[in-house]
Amino acid sequence: MSRVKSRRERFGLKRPDDRRTATERGYGGRWARVSKRWRESNPNCAMCWEREGIVTPVDLVDHIEAVSGPADPRFFDETNFQSLCRRCHAIKTHGETL
Repeated sequence: MSRVKSRRERFGLKRPDDRRTATERGYGGRWARVSKRWRESNPNCAMCWEREGIVTPVDLVDHIEAVSGPADPRFFDETNFQSLCRRCHAIKTHGETL
């Protein structure tokens, strides 16, 4: 009996096997508190507003300039944050990996 292929298998999506967990990458308790506070103060997606003029609730906080981890001085620097919905974050992330 054949099994149903996962979305990752069907579309050839790749994820590094050695990718660290979110906590190992610095997205632990401190990040949860900082990002929650940011989302409360900046509740709408910046890209939806800039690109389409629509108001979309924020799903996550994105680093405008990529950071290497929590030791990077820009990791907790709010001038490097932007509020994004999941759709816009996926678009931005895809663009960064091309």
